[in-house]
Amino acid sequence: MKHQELECELSLVVDQLQPSEVSILDLGCGDAWLIERVFRDRLVSRFIGIDLSEPALDKADDRLKPLGWDVELLHGNYEEVLPALESNSINFLLASYSMHHFSDSETKQRILNECRRILTEEGVMVLVDIYCREKESREDYMLRFDDFAKREYTVLEPDDFEIVMEHINGYDFPESLSMLGSMAERAGFRSSTCLFSDDFHAFLRLDGVTSVS
Repeated sequence: MKHQELECELSLVVDQLQPSEVSILDLGCGDAWLIERVFRDRLVSRFIGIDLSEPALDKADDRLKPLGWDVELLHGNYEEVLPALESNSINFLLASYSMHHFSDSETKQRILNECRRILTEEGVMVLVDIYCREKESREDYMLRFDDFAKREYTVLEPDDFEIVMEHINGYDFPESLSMLGSMAERAGFRSSTCLFSDDFHAFLRLDGVTSVS
C-alpha cells in the first residue's frame, strides 16, 4: 500500500472519530511520519508510540515535538509493553505493518485482546498489514510474493534484492483476512471492516468494543 493511499484512507477514518479530540496509540510507530501527516492539524490530547528502534523513536520525538502534544515514546516489543497501559484510555489505535512480524496466531490474538482492553468504548483501531489468501500456506504466499517482487523490484541490484527477500522470508507471517476478522471478534471488537485491499496489503477498521467475559 503506497504512502499516499495509506495517508488518504487513514484521514477518512480519522475524520469520522467521535469525540474530535484524539488520544493515540501507535504500535510500531517508527519515526511517526504517518501520524504527523494525518494528525498535525487535529486536536490530539495524548500520543503513545511504541517501537523497537531507538533511532526511529529519536526521529519521532524530533518530528512531534513542534506539535506541542503530550508525547510518550516507549522502546520495546509492544507485545510486552501493552499490558502495562491503562484500560479504556485510548480512542485511536494504529498498527501499521508491524503485526505480521509475530510468527504465531496466538501472539497476535493476545495483542488484539490488549488493544481491545486499552480502547475506549467508542474507540477505533486501524490495522494495516500484509495478508495471505484464504487457505494459502505461508510457503505459497512466499512463492507468490517472490514472483511479484521479481517483476516489480527491478530497480534493486541483485544483492539488495536478496537482502529484501531474506528479511521477508525471515520476518513476514501474514494471516488471512477472515482469520484477522475472527481474531478481532474474539478480542471483543464490535465490527471489523476491510476498507482497502490489493493482492498483498489490507487496511482494516476495527470498531468499538463489546463486553468480554
